[in-house]
Amino acid sequence: MESIEVLSLGACLLRAPISELVERNCVTEGAALQRGEARGYYYTLDEAIQALNFYRGVGQVPKPLRMFCSLNPDWEGPAGGFEPYGKSDVALVEINSPTRISYGSYALSRADISDQILSPLADMSEELHLIGNDWYYRGIGNCNEELRAATAEKLAAAIPDDFPNAELARSILLESRFHRREVKELIEGLATVRDIVGAPLGVLTYTYTYMPDGRPMPWPPNLVEQTIEAARMLDLPVFDPSRIVSRYGVKRALSDDTHYQVPFHPILAGALFPFIHEVRERGTRSSARSGNRWANRWRLTGRAGGARSTG
Repeated sequence: MESIEVLSLGACLLRAPISELVERNCVTEGAALQRGEARGYYYTLDEAIQALNFYRGVGQVPKPLRMFCSLNPDWEGPAGGFEPYGKSDVALVEINSPTRISYGSYALSRADISDQILSPLADMSEELHLIGNDWYYRGIGNCNEELRAATAEKLAAAIPDDFPNAELARSILLESRFHRREVKELIEGLATVRDIVGAPLGVLTYTYTYMPDGRPMPWPPNLVEQTIEAARMLDLPVFDPSRIVSRYGVKRALSDDTHYQVPFHPILAGALFPFIHEVRERGTRSSARSGNRWANRWRLTGRAGGARSTG
């Protein structure tokens, strides 16, 4: 069966079905971001654009800061940079959050900040755990500058001198700021991703959590609507995983931490597979193949079982 090279820019809820498709040999991941040169996932358009530019040699990120940007701190790259995305047949982007964490001109990853700063502080005391949650969820996430600044002061003061990268960690807490992209800037960001990757681009919506009855609960509440509107303005196809989750049932689709359960991976992958073909066909202005045809090929050729959890 023909395999499509996919460049995926997102986090766990995109990685889960993509990993399933890779295991089934339906798609390949040949770009630098997915061969091991890159470190992690990208939650915002700003992080994705930063990574795309970094790995093609446009725009540098200081080595000590790369571990907070989901970038490989040891990446040197070929002389003069390179274009790692030109061979991708399709690119997929999931806007996990419209709010970037800015540290000067750099976009930081909330997961890296959590893993390397907030979680170690939380292990020191329950009070620091709660303050760290307030710093991110109520300060950064709710765009509350007064709360962000107050909690940052408390967290920075609690960092001991023997804390890993103590000086940088304090600086990140104190000097990071937030910026939320509304529709106009979402459009600009998606257009930038499309122009950099040079491949047909598809957009996945992101839902933070669900009600027990399957109703999606995005955050911010208008994120899905704004994502769809931005994609519509650029004539980009959109895949909404919440429709599959609601149809399958929240208890069967999601684990307690709102990630997909492993048995759900092949179900979502089976829905994503024809969308990937739709993205490529729309990009090449071809309508020779239908989504149903690719869905049928999935059922005929896919093996049973699920992929390993991607976290």
